[in-house]
Amino acid sequence: MEWTDFFLIFSNLSMLLAINYSCKHKLFLEAWIFFQSMVVSMTYHGLDTTYYIKNHNHLWLAFKFIDFYCAILVMITLSVYTAKVKDKYKGIPHIILGTFSVFWLSYGEWDIYKELIIAAVCFSMVFGIFLFRRKCPHFKKKNLIKGGIFAISGFGCFHIKYYHEELPYWTSHTLWHIFVMLSAFYLMRIHPVEEIKDMGETIHRVTSMDNFMNNNLLRRRRLEEDVT
Repeated sequence: MEWTDFFLIFSNLSMLLAINYSCKHKLFLEAWIFFQSMVVSMTYHGLDTTYYIKNHNHLWLAFKFIDFYCAILVMITLSVYTAKVKDKYKGIPHIILGTFSVFWLSYGEWDIYKELIIAAVCFSMVFGIFLFRRKCPHFKKKNLIKGGIFAISGFGCFHIKYYHEELPYWTSHTLWHIFVMLSAFYLMRIHPVEEIKDMGETIHRVTSMDNFMNNNLLRRRRLEEDVT
């Protein structure tokens, strides 16, 4: 393993920013998807050496497939988050879009057209939700712009190798990791904090102890009213 491989592998740690933000605001589904994408990508690039390709080709191909799928899951997650889907409904678009992505990944060779189709489906979902609600949520414009710039930059770094073959793979792909993970971090910050809390639902379970305490409080108030 060469020293350039370490840059490629550990550039995935850029995702820790988005993971930390998600955990801080109790967005555990998003945090888990970001975490698994980071770990799978680090593992895949760790296996991406001549020795493992020759001797463990099936394992390498499996992680390559999972790496692509996890990257798509991140895009789906950010789309669902942008649309401000509530916690109890998040599983629906994840399952539908995730199943569609698995089929699309398995059908033929992976190319830029497949990426654009999946991105278009995610965008259509977000646009469709806004259209159904007849309301577009308030966004933090600075974070939205930063997230968009990093996303476009990452997309360019991922595909620049096809047009400039002399550019080292580790350079373009390392920048892809950093840019797209910074994009995830800023896109997770596009909603105001108070609106993030509204996306989750707080369930309050009434127990016998709660009833006991509430009854005692009512009795005290009644006694105080009677005395006055």
